[in-house]
Amino acid sequence: MIDVRIFVSLSSVCSDYIDLTDQQFHHVSRVLRIKPGDRLDVVIDQESVIIIEFISFKAQFLYYKLIKKEAISLDRPYITLFQALPKQDKFMDIVDSVTQCGVAEVYPIITDRSITKLNEAKKQDRLRRWQKQAEQAAMQSKQIRIPIIHPISHFSDFITQDIVSTYDLCLVAWEEDSAFTVKSYLDDTNKIQKIGVFIGPEGGISHYDVDCLVSKGFKIMTIGSTILRVEIAALVAVSQILFFYL
Repeated sequence: MIDVRIFVSLSSVCSDYIDLTDQQFHHVSRVLRIKPGDRLDVVIDQESVIIIEFISFKAQFLYYKLIKKEAISLDRPYITLFQALPKQDKFMDIVDSVTQCGVAEVYPIITDRSITKLNEAKKQDRLRRWQKQAEQAAMQSKQIRIPIIHPISHFSDFITQDIVSTYDLCLVAWEEDSAFTVKSYLDDTNKIQKIGVFIGPEGGISHYDVDCLVSKGFKIMTIGSTILRVEIAALVAVSQILFFYL
């Protein structure tokens, strides 16, 4: 019996059927191949979950039997990843892994050490693929939300935004400073519910970028004494934060 999760808006949910998007219909009918009797968790506007039993499809309408309805319980902080854009398409792996950890937003940022060069068409194509990957990872890992993948921006534009004031804590992982860990800043998790974390590209984040971030209110932290691959660093940083909310 398949047990999966999908995300829908309230306007698409009726008393006995759900109006699926083309992508959702393809995923549950062609990829997952759900059958009558299979159960689905349906997250509605990231506010509630209904547990349903699948009955049948009529066009892209999914007919169901309601089993129960549950309110969503937020038992973890709202985490945003500010990720310097790595080369090739390692960002796809980063999106997949941090989505499974429950990250709420991801900002891809081009820094002075980012090697990737993309024109506008490629940026839009990458953004679509990243958002699709985020949705699939959220469904697979039964998250309460699909993370927002923001458009690619340059560090010079990112740093001019007033980011820190909208967060309880903003951190930047830097391998050249080992004085403070995540634990150093999470002394009161009840008061720290919205956290941003900046991860650099291959080769590490530059002194200039660190100075800019610190001047805007970011706190320097270390995520360990070893040098991690860029696609692993974000996962480790987010996991360390989540540990204090278990």
